[in-house]
Amino acid sequence: MKAENFRCDDPSKEKVPLKVNRYFKEVFGPARSEGKYVYSRAFFNPKHTKIGCSKEKTCPDTTKAAENAGKTIKIWGVCILGPSNDYHFDDSNTPEKNGMPTYEKYGDLLGVGTGSSGRFFSLTLFLVSILAFYF
Repeated sequence: MKAENFRCDDPSKEKVPLKVNRYFKEVFGPARSEGKYVYSRAFFNPKHTKIGCSKEKTCPDTTKAAENAGKTIKIWGVCILGPSNDYHFDDSNTPEKNGMPTYEKYGDLLGVGTGSSGRFFSLTLFLVSILAFYF
């Protein structure tokens, strides 16, 4: 699966964001319902046999919902998983109870930045470490 080739508005693909802005968290915060991390659970669905991730894919969208109308949600980096199948986790053995990290932790591990400021920080850190090595 090639995550960089899919359309952000394609409802047929199960998407997991790797980094999001605060408006995304405000709009989709209710997705963490009843103590369940909906996006993170997708990584632990045993029916998902294919995964494709892109650190470079960005998905901006302006919401049209009443109280959030006009806010721009942003996603940096995304994974698509398939085939799309609903899976019910046994209540006695859920990913949350077993210490599952949040979906944004995967973005951290893959080095997903949040635009030019993230790249600038990485470049600065890299250059400072080189200077420290030589001096």
